[in-house]
Amino acid sequence: MPLQSSVSPGRTRRENLRFLFFCAALIQAADAAPADVTLDADLERVLAALARGEDTGDLALTGKGFELHGPLAADTFADAIDELTANVRAWTEAGEDIDAAVREVVADSYRRHRAKTSAYAFS
Repeated sequence: MPLQSSVSPGRTRRENLRFLFFCAALIQAADAAPADVTLDADLERVLAALARGEDTGDLALTGKGFELHGPLAADTFADAIDELTANVRAWTEAGEDIDAAVREVVADSYRRHRAKTSAYAFS
């Protein structure tokens, strides 16, 4: 039985950005584990827009978000959170606004996920 998202999108832009950060960490962790993550259409649309550098403020997150299939060790997820947090910190130390830094880190994580899953589609 797939694990449903226990973290959900928020009502504000900042809450949605926090949700997207944890989704990016989950995606990165699943890509490093024998797990598979399925994104719902709303989440896929928002992450793709971020990856293209588009403003996502008007895009609503109304679905379930994601489903996780297969084993995912807690330390793998924690490592992904730590790595993404370090990346956000690097952006902010370079002078970037925190929201912009999180958006860029989330977008990069999604682009890497798509590149990895696209590579599997062609094998």
